Amino acid sequence: MLAVLIANQCQKLLVIVPSDALRTQIAEKFITLGLLKEFGIVGSAASYPAVGIMRQSFADPAEFEQFVRQSNVVVATMAILQTLSPAQLKHLATECSHVFIDEAHHVKATSWQYVKDHFDGRKVLQFTATPFRNDGQRLEGNILFNFPLSEAQRQ
Repeated sequence: MLAVLIANQCQKLLVIVPSDALRTQIAEKFITLGLLKEFGIVGSAASYPAVGIMRQSFADPAEFEQFVRQSNVVVATMAILQTLSPAQLKHLATECSHVFIDEAHHVKATSWQYVKDHFDGRKVLQFTATPFRNDGQRLEGNILFNFPLSEAQRQ
């Protein structure tokens, strides 16, 4: 996700995760740019993104708009996004140039699809280590990278 953020020069990114633990973990990676500086993928003088961590919904629309405006990367759980008003979801969809969905095998759930549908026409990238669902439903989109577990174990 970090490499895609940099390579695509995402102006404003929404990262959607299923749990608080992943929200914290992913946000920390974006705050520090993970290993990108250490490995020389980005220069040592590269600026860090302003990461907004959405921990609750916003009752005040102006406060929500300010939060979005001040963030280069917004990290939120799907549960929090579902509590936003339709107007707030529309605002987020208008402001974000890209949407990354982690654990994307959940997207077929009605609640996840409701939020994803607000970003129709946006650059949506879905990330998952388990692209196959128990109910047999296929995820939308094309598989860009597939790394077999057997190869990961070998390495």
